[in-house]
Amino acid sequence: MNIKNKYSGKIEFVRNFPESAKCLPLKKRMVAYGIYVLVLLAATIALGVSSMLLAYGPFYSVNIFFNYFTNAYLVLLNLLPPIALFALLYGIIRRAWIAYLIDSLVVIGLSTANYFMLMFRNDPLMFSDVLYIREAVEISKEGYNYRLTPEIAAAVAVCAFFTLLLFVFRGRRLKASTGIYAVAVVVLVSMMSGEIYFSDKVYDTETDVIDENHMNRWSPTNQYLSKGFVYPFIRSAELSLEFPPEDYDDKQAKILLSDYKDSKIPDDKKVNIVAVMLEAYSDLEKLGVYGIDDGAYANYRKIRDENLSGTLVTNIFAAGTIDSERGFLTGFTGLEHCRRNINSYVRYFSSQGYNTTGSHPSEDWFYNRKNVNSYIGFDEYLFKENYYEEKFGEYMRNDNVLFDDMYDQYVERAESGEPVFSFHVTYQGHGPYAVSYRGWGTDENPLYVNEYISEESENIINNYLGSLRSTGEHLGVFVEKMMAREEPVILVLFGDHKPWLGDSNSVYNELGISFDLSTKEGFLNYYSTEYVIVANDAAKKALGKDFSGDGGMTSPCFLMNVLFEQMGIEGSSFMKFTDNIRQTIIAVNKEGVIDANGNFYSVEFMPESIKKVYDEYKNVTYFEKTNFRK
Repeated sequence: MNIKNKYSGKIEFVRNFPESAKCLPLKKRMVAYGIYVLVLLAATIALGVSSMLLAYGPFYSVNIFFNYFTNAYLVLLNLLPPIALFALLYGIIRRAWIAYLIDSLVVIGLSTANYFMLMFRNDPLMFSDVLYIREAVEISKEGYNYRLTPEIAAAVAVCAFFTLLLFVFRGRRLKASTGIYAVAVVVLVSMMSGEIYFSDKVYDTETDVIDENHMNRWSPTNQYLSKGFVYPFIRSAELSLEFPPEDYDDKQAKILLSDYKDSKIPDDKKVNIVAVMLEAYSDLEKLGVYGIDDGAYANYRKIRDENLSGTLVTNIFAAGTIDSERGFLTGFTGLEHCRRNINSYVRYFSSQGYNTTGSHPSEDWFYNRKNVNSYIGFDEYLFKENYYEEKFGEYMRNDNVLFDDMYDQYVERAESGEPVFSFHVTYQGHGPYAVSYRGWGTDENPLYVNEYISEESENIINNYLGSLRSTGEHLGVFVEKMMAREEPVILVLFGDHKPWLGDSNSVYNELGISFDLSTKEGFLNYYSTEYVIVANDAAKKALGKDFSGDGGMTSPCFLMNVLFEQMGIEGSSFMKFTDNIRQTIIAVNKEGVIDANGNFYSVEFMPESIKKVYDEYKNVTYFEKTNFRK
């Protein structure tokens, strides 16, 4: 018997599997089916492992890959979806090799996209990115150097091998009834496992294998890639998608916005603008905390009282800085996640010939600022990694460093001849503040003494106030130097949120401060800070305004409106729309709104007239967020 005759029958048997197995005795038939299932299982497991090989990107240690396999639960969560997708496709198409090819294209395609995003932006691929594929393609044209790496080559080779193997021994099509059963099982299992994939507990604790030697536990990107790719990608579907408001009407929102057009900023009003968001900066006397040493707020109050100032109703308390920041820069609320180019006031300034820059002396991955600030439209943004660490070392987060350097940055850019819009975020005042001792020069000379509160609370509040005193001193020097500039310049200063003062608000509680959000007093105690707008003589002359007095109450999303109103500028179409909203609602918050008469209404109990305007704001804001104009 020649070799061809010896093996041709066996090859023909495999090619016609599973139909050909029917002629075998039961025992051999079961063995044949078992081997076939094992081959399919091996192919899909290899696909899942290949995805995990790409999951940690090109710049992180391969130890992360091996670390995945220290947690069987994590491995299972990454392997099951490729297996389930193959079973689903096999049940529908009934051809194993075609199902596996499509499965490979999906899993390895997405894993490779994630790999390149980590390479170019240190930002993982999330589910919402797939929904904005057009924007992603545009971003991908930004001159990135794509290349075939060993990891990508290995993943593609594995998938090509198994696809070819299944094609050569492709057999007859799966029976339709078997395919229906396969689809039903996959759907049922997927429904039952959904809660596991979207569980915070599973993500945060049960799959925690983060390698402290190679990753930063506090980085969302590091947390993501420490879980593989397939599992965190699926989980991101729930976290990163933003759903439209209830009763959202895209056409109606477009009509409402179409009533307004962008206006140009006249050349004689193109003054330089420098905005500074002060970390956790708040005047506690506004809460009824009296007896604070005058030195804590002396410089700040002088600046506030001599210029235009008002109350800022934020969306956040003690944390969530990014909400106030992006509210000011875009006019939106709740813009924590941003995965694509987006309309913003930064882009409006750019369209008017402004140089748009800024800085923050902290990590660029925090709140994904490195990427989001580019999506918002900044020409350049400086962080610890690309500027501060190398220039200032361990002192980079101190306000004496930041304000001096902020001034130098401004001078350099102003001398270029282009008008400047810059936005800076301080770090020094960031909590928590020490409980066991007093720092910031308040040990021997406390800024606040209260015999009715605990020593721990006194320490916390003194550490906070000491930081504010330091910030105020350097802020005062910065403002003085900026006001002396010959070219017109405006400063916008505001606090992002109330400070953390003890776990469970312990200091606030001991001081008897009400945070009853059902009342206007409690609402403002919890959510309000202040803003100050300062203009030098050249800006006052150019704009014909004195920039003094009470600027009224507003929100971060409307603060740019207040600025433009003072400047006598109409601004973008979206700003004009929100100016109309501000005739009825002057402050927007997730808990409720404050109307033009100063009345507070919770979201649940708004009068119909207020709710109509509030709904218009939500609808048009969603439209503006999701319809990018180049």
